[in-house]
Amino acid sequence: MVSDREDGRSAEQRAAWEIIKRVSTRRLASERRRSWTPTDLAMETWLRLQRQRGLDWRSADDVRCSAVREARRLLVEQARRSQSLRRGGVWRRCELSEETVDRRLPDPAVVLSVNDLLQRLAATDREGAACIEMRYFGGYTVQEIADQRGCSIATAERALKAAREWVASRVERADFFDGP
Repeated sequence: MVSDREDGRSAEQRAAWEIIKRVSTRRLASERRRSWTPTDLAMETWLRLQRQRGLDWRSADDVRCSAVREARRLLVEQARRSQSLRRGGVWRRCELSEETVDRRLPDPAVVLSVNDLLQRLAATDREGAACIEMRYFGGYTVQEIADQRGCSIATAERALKAAREWVASRVERADFFDGP
């Protein structure tokens, strides 16, 4: 058995690593085309979290939320790179429905679309944006979202429903994509 002194990580950091691995594996579990492996995503997330100041490694909730947010940022960056004109990427209109969010589609255009919508939604409904982020990028169930947010399942479902309706209204109005 390796002691804390030998591997340089505390018990809290080892527990955090397990959380980050679970988040990464969950996020990428349903993807057919992968630009990341779960281990790659976990390692990059870990490195970014190491650079954060003020992260409470003892708080599993703090680590989990930070891991989901960093995984989202990494996937968005990758999607932007793959969609760049230099790589032949083009904007495509895509339908964003409750099923799309729940299935966690790997298409980079969808990842970028969801990110843009989350940024817009956060300006008006931070709770709803956080719930969608946890559902889409973290693969959380409604129960887990409720536990993480410290609210009832009904409250989490209402927040998700309101956020999904807001997203659907933006997609239906076709004001979401500005590209070709």
